[in-house]
Amino acid sequence: MTRSTPSLPYRPHLDGLRAIAVLSVVLYHAGVPGISGGFVGVDVFFVISGYLITALLVRELEASGDISLRRFAMRRIRRLAPALFVVLLATLVAGMVVLSPINGEQQGLAKSAIATLGLVANVYFWQHSGYFQAAAESQPLLHLWSLSVEEQFYLAWPWLILGAAALAPRLHSTAARTIALMIAVVFLASLLACVLVTPMRIAAAFYLTPFRAWEFAAGGAVMFLLRNPLPRPLVANALALIGLAGVLGAVAFLKDSMLFPGSIAVLPVLAAALLIYGCEANPVGVVPRLLSLRAMVFIGVISYSLYLWHWPLLAIARVATLGQIGAEGIAALCVLATILAWLSYRYIEEPVRRGKLDWLGTPRRVMAMAAGASALLLAVAGGVGLWAKHVWPRIPGNRAFEQPLTAMEAVDTHCLQFAPFEGLLPAAECTWPVSARPLVLVWGDSHAEHFVPAISRTQDGSTGLMLRAMAGCPAHLQVRAPASPPADPYEVDCVRFNRQVLATLPELRRSGLRTLVLAAHWRDHATSPAEWRFIAAGLDRVVESAEALGLDVLVVAQVPDHRSNLLSCLIRATRSECGVSRAQEETARRLELPTLQGVVSRSRRARLVDPVESMCSAAECSPQPAWDVLYSDMQHLSVKGSESLAPLFIAALPGTSEAAR
Repeated sequence: MTRSTPSLPYRPHLDGLRAIAVLSVVLYHAGVPGISGGFVGVDVFFVISGYLITALLVRELEASGDISLRRFAMRRIRRLAPALFVVLLATLVAGMVVLSPINGEQQGLAKSAIATLGLVANVYFWQHSGYFQAAAESQPLLHLWSLSVEEQFYLAWPWLILGAAALAPRLHSTAARTIALMIAVVFLASLLACVLVTPMRIAAAFYLTPFRAWEFAAGGAVMFLLRNPLPRPLVANALALIGLAGVLGAVAFLKDSMLFPGSIAVLPVLAAALLIYGCEANPVGVVPRLLSLRAMVFIGVISYSLYLWHWPLLAIARVATLGQIGAEGIAALCVLATILAWLSYRYIEEPVRRGKLDWLGTPRRVMAMAAGASALLLAVAGGVGLWAKHVWPRIPGNRAFEQPLTAMEAVDTHCLQFAPFEGLLPAAECTWPVSARPLVLVWGDSHAEHFVPAISRTQDGSTGLMLRAMAGCPAHLQVRAPASPPADPYEVDCVRFNRQVLATLPELRRSGLRTLVLAAHWRDHATSPAEWRFIAAGLDRVVESAEALGLDVLVVAQVPDHRSNLLSCLIRATRSECGVSRAQEETARRLELPTLQGVVSRSRRARLVDPVESMCSAAECSPQPAWDVLYSDMQHLSVKGSESLAPLFIAALPGTSEAAR
């Protein structure tokens, strides 16, 4: 006799919660204002999955004394595989047309597709830095990291529940209590690991399942809490309202610049758990009725397919249009994603999941279908990778076109510091050559770092330079402008960093330091005249302190900015299309240049160094004026670009050696 698997009663408000989760993610990826924390929709999905999967597995265990891992796997394959296979195939085909072998775009697509089929996309994107480094739009399958986390949860969770149930007699407890204890242990251990690891290894905490398991466990805990006496309807409704407010507040106010997941992820996760608890405890309350509205349920029903489709469409369109698709184009793509999601649900997901296709009527046929489709996709992905790596470079002219674009080496001194600031790095780690007596101190943000190759060319080997740089931290001593909101922790860390650098100047001066170079991406930190006056006041304090020590000071103006997707532009467009006109650059720095000129004019020992004069013609500022590409991204110089400015610094630095000249 075939044992049936107990099912859960359908709750439309859970589909409504899925709608909130998927709309948060889609609108965040679409760049809609006011959705700065939309990425937490993924965390909400994890909580929902933890709740439903735990409830299904525990119900089956209690009904039959066991869990059929085979049937559980079949249900997951029927639910997830068909739509995923279609999206993977469509994305691979589109990637062959739109993406390029240069910079590994097509190769990365192939590898990420293979990793997705192997259920380890999250591990792949963790190793390749995902959202944190490579241009997201060049990775159309980047969003599937979360699906791999879900799948890894599905693989582990039934075994943990079975293990806890088997352990119950030894603990003289019931299976339910032991499973609840296991969930509590997973929740606390995973949350603690997440909080501790996020500040140190944010990519690992973001992508890897052990640091996300607590989110699923939070959903599982809700299932057990609902087995206890339920609160009165009024209380349940209040809890649901608080949970809804917490989820929406996280979507609206969290920012991707925050250390996430970490402790900040507790807000959306516990809010989602509270929302589920309140709605399940009183399914006829105000919040469940709102979530059960027809439009919300519709979006929730197609949420899986909508999640699958939206990112490849947005990513590939942004690559194809060099990021110039515009709001109307983004809106049209979101509508298209919704249509494709409905078609996928109606004609792919539902027929397979409900067993409406005779040729998939048995588990063996389902497994054969999954294996065959996986083999086909592996072959397609492998073909894309082989084409990009071995065939495309052999086509005449491609290698010569590719060479300068793949030589856009970023300046990486390993001395750029980040928040949280815990003290200056040892001086020897930030001095070149290591044994040299530094005559020049370069101080600022990542733009100070990218001038190191240029300034290194001014030294003769017996003398050198030291770098003190913190990302996003210009070299001035103000915390914030008076009209600004209260300083955030990063601003406070920046000032602490700058004050410690300033405190080292007297000792460095006694050791032979002669010149201080101040550089930053100034326009990141000021837009209005008041903000530029604030920058000037902070710089004046630094310059005055340096002058009092007898140091010469070079204040370096910002290099021109280019397209955010510079490499993609250089691959697909002309050099002039990827640069900015000289007139545009002069307009962009109409407040910056007078501010910096004013700072140097108030000091006897300060000079202004303006890279624009060397990098731009009278008509344009090109990121690739000749063979070499001068930039590694939209605003940072490549090693070659920095070295091209060596004559500018040789002329500007006092006492530059004759060998350097």
